[in-house]
Parts: sequence; C-alpha cells; structure tokens
Amino acid sequence: MASLVPTITLARPADPPQDWRERILAALASEGVTEPPYVPVWRLLLINGAKVAGLTYLNFLPLFIVLLLAPYISERVFPVLLLASLLCVPLVFLTYTSKRLRIAGRTSRVEWRGRNPTHAVMTAQHPPIFYLRAFSFDDLAAVMPLKHWIAPTAEMTLILRMRRYAPVLAIAKPNKNDSALGALRFHVTDARWEEVVKAIVPCSRLVVWVTGSTRGLNWEIEHLVSSLAPHRLLLWPHVNVETANTFRRDWLATAGRRNAEWQQFVDAHIDVFPKPLPRDVSDIRLIAFDADWTPIPIPSARYAAWRSDAYTDPKGTVAGLHAFLDETFRARDARTP
Repeated sequence: MASLVPTITLARPADPPQDWRERILAALASEGVTEPPYVPVWRLLLINGAKVAGLTYLNFLPLFIVLLLAPYISERVFPVLLLASLLCVPLVFLTYTSKRLRIAGRTSRVEWRGRNPTHAVMTAQHPPIFYLRAFSFDDLAAVMPLKHWIAPTAEMTLILRMRRYAPVLAIAKPNKNDSALGALRFHVTDARWEEVVKAIVPCSRLVVWVTGSTRGLNWEIEHLVSSLAPHRLLLWPHVNVETANTFRRDWLATAGRRNAEWQQFVDAHIDVFPKPLPRDVSDIRLIAFDADWTPIPIPSARYAAWRSDAYTDPKGTVAGLHAFLDETFRARDARTP
C-alpha cells in the first residue's frame, strides 16, 4: 500500500489562521449545513430545571394524591393507601423516572455553555476544538455509568475538560438531535461533509479523532496527518471506550481482545502515520504527538492523571487529559500577544 501522506518535512501551520472565526462561521452558514437554533443559556437551564422538577413531582405523585384525598378517605382504608403510595415511589423511580432524571441532569450540565455552534464560535476567545468520530461511536460514548449515578458519560468527560479552553464542535449523526451528548453538534449533508471538514480543521486549535477503520474515518485521518501540525492532533483509541463504563473485572478480562483489535487498526494504518503508533494500549487512554510525530501516550510521566480525576473520571476514561490540555493550551495562550 503506497503512503498517501506527504513527507513529514512539509511545513504545516503551527496555529490556526488569524481569520479562523470568519472561516468557521462561513462553513457553518454554507449550503448543506444546519444547526440547532440559538437559545439563551438561562432559558436552557430553566427548561432543564423544569424537567427535573416535573419528573421529581411525577415520582411522588401517588403519595401526593393520597395525602390530598386524606380527608375523604376512611381511617381504615387510609393506612393501606398510604403504604401502597409509599411503595410506589421507589417503583416509579426505578422503572421510569431514574433514567430520565439522569438524562435531564446531564443535559443541563452539558448545555451550561449553550447548544448552538455558531453562537459559541462568535463568542469564543480562542479557536474551537473539532471532535471527529464514527457516528456509531456515539452509542458507546453516551452510555451512562451504572455505578456512579450522576457521573458523566465518556463523551461528556472528554468535552467537559476540553471546553474550559475552547468550544468543542462536532458533526451530528443524520436525523438525530444529539446536543445533549456533549459537543456542540451541527448537521451536514453527505455531499458536503468533506468540504466542511476541510474548512474547519485548519481553523481548529485541536482536532480530537476517535480511531476506527470506516471509509470516512480513513479519509479523515489521512487528511489530518497531511494538513495538521502534530501538536494539533489528539487520538482517542476507540477500543478503550468500549468497556469504559463496565465493572473493573470486565475491563481486565477484555484487555487481550481490545489489544488485538487495536493492533489490527495499527497495521491497517501503518502508512498513514509518519511514525508507528504503540501496539499496546492497555494503559493508554489518548495519544498525542511530538513535533516529529513521535506518539506520546496519555497518561504518562509527561501527562500524568490529576488527583481530581479520581472524582470526575472514576473509570479513567481520559486520564491524563487535564495535564495535556494544561500544557498545550495554557503555554500557547501565554505566548499569544
């Protein structure tokens, strides 16, 4: 297989262009691109808060009804109805309101910065981060952890860290409204998605690419490696997210299968990356690149996990990302006049 990547001596811009904002806004306003309408953040928070309040009220509705009708119920029947309504509270919670409360709570947390990409770019202080992945990956990254009731999903964990530095944009799955997953999503027609990616990639301060081997992903990574400076690309190995929300014993039991799948990916893309990727990702959550395209595993001695990660990312889904972002963006922002 002939290499499709230019030699690594080819100059690539170290930073997005000065007119990054205008170019991204033009791409988002171009033909074939649609996005959620702009809604003020206060209204989104009010809507999500009303959902949480409504679901909470619904959960206790049987009890409220019994207490409301207490004056009209005989003393002999009232204790029976009261006990039955009390038993209904956990039953309704487990069968109906639990999952919906979790979704409403996570949606409120994600939409704290809004849901409209154009507004986010217009008000951003820095160029955005572009999140690229196969649409099927959303099903894995959106799994709600069972052990930690209010813990974020895998994508939320990634996005909540990155959006401290810049808004995170992503292409939405066709015919899906996925704004609550984490990234600020917009829809693009099949005929236009390559042109839109080509327009946004050079204007992004960082591109996060979830590994995979679909036709679209293969085109994306060849384009990214050939056009981006190494420090502006971050890989998220998909094989380590598949079981990020399961119990620890399952994680260890599938380590061999995950590494075998990863090695197939490495072999299939051996001519794409200027330097070989690590073949064992058992302890790797993300992969950054040095100036000469040498892969840098995350976490590592250079990008160690922070103590706070034990509370915000108990499964270690993106362990070490805090340190990478802090070094990459804070140092670069400090040099910006």
